[in-house]
Amino acid sequence: MFRFTILSISTFTGIHLACLFVVTWSATGMADDIPNADEIRRVAWNRDYFFGKKYRYEIKITEHPEAEPGGIYLSKGDILYEGTRELVIGRRSQGRSSVPICMVHFQQNRGEPHTDEDPLMTYFSGFDGKESRVFWRDLLVDFTNWNPNSSASVLAGINIAVVLDDPFLNALTPAVYKFDGIVDHEPLESVKDDFTIMKVKHTADRDALEFKSELPEGANLQYVVSSWPEYLTLESWDHNVTPHSKVVQGMSVSELVLYGNYRYPQKGKRVTYSQTQEFQLLEVTELDEAELASYDWFPPWPTGTVVWHEEQTKIEEIPFTSDQLKSIRARSAENLRSNVKAKKVPFVWINVGLAIAIIGLLLLRSWRQETVDA
Repeated sequence: MFRFTILSISTFTGIHLACLFVVTWSATGMADDIPNADEIRRVAWNRDYFFGKKYRYEIKITEHPEAEPGGIYLSKGDILYEGTRELVIGRRSQGRSSVPICMVHFQQNRGEPHTDEDPLMTYFSGFDGKESRVFWRDLLVDFTNWNPNSSASVLAGINIAVVLDDPFLNALTPAVYKFDGIVDHEPLESVKDDFTIMKVKHTADRDALEFKSELPEGANLQYVVSSWPEYLTLESWDHNVTPHSKVVQGMSVSELVLYGNYRYPQKGKRVTYSQTQEFQLLEVTELDEAELASYDWFPPWPTGTVVWHEEQTKIEEIPFTSDQLKSIRARSAENLRSNVKAKKVPFVWINVGLAIAIIGLLLLRSWRQETVDA
């Protein structure tokens, strides 16, 4: 049974230009029906067709100038904010609530003295079902310090904060918390009476579905999903702003792409209180059971990495080769000389200015003396 309600009619010279209907669905429907909010949420939260795949996508992160620095990205913008990422998602195995996952960030090698790897792996974070590993590269292009080593950690359990903050993963699923080992043990409260669902046109899907809140507190919330069968998030915005955060936070997916039998977010952005995160999907690769069973969830540690092992409370060092150390030291000496020269330049001009001023004062004094004598 369906209920049709005319929401708005626009007219121009007597001709109807637009007529928007709300169609409320009241039974278990087929693909052409409009489901209620509970059904959409159930499908979206349990979506699993994106498991067992490798994704490659471009990413660009921009800091909001008014935001206070801090959080998981503090002092790591040079190795995480722009480049290409590979995200591999495993499958949930029998008796386990967690899913193996790994994200690797690559960016252009802008002149590292010890490696010609390009693109350069600057970061990775992952969980193999037992432990987590994370790697942060220290870039050496402008290196002048005494310690050129990168840092890494081996941690017990799940510790993948940057992965969970990734905009593409958040576009794949609204339930990213499940990758953090959190399981819903109790059924979610029904929200079907809190929202009216209506069909709308969206740049990513002409048959998108929009949630309209029936509650006053939801008036400033915007939520749009793609059509059946994926119900991917296309718009999710909280237009409520506060004195502490004047940024409208949320996510938008502007393009979808079909791989196999399902659509995936191809282009979009996520806005947090401190950042705008943009992504564009480049490639999706299916991994079969044999590939997943033998997949190495952690890349090898690069040379010059100091690794902290949490459970053993020990430090492991993967040293540079002797040739790499020579190249690093040569670059460090070159950078130091350049810095010294750069610092000398202002002092040279200061000295020139002082000399000109002294000469001017002497000439002025001489002229005054000549005037008095005359």
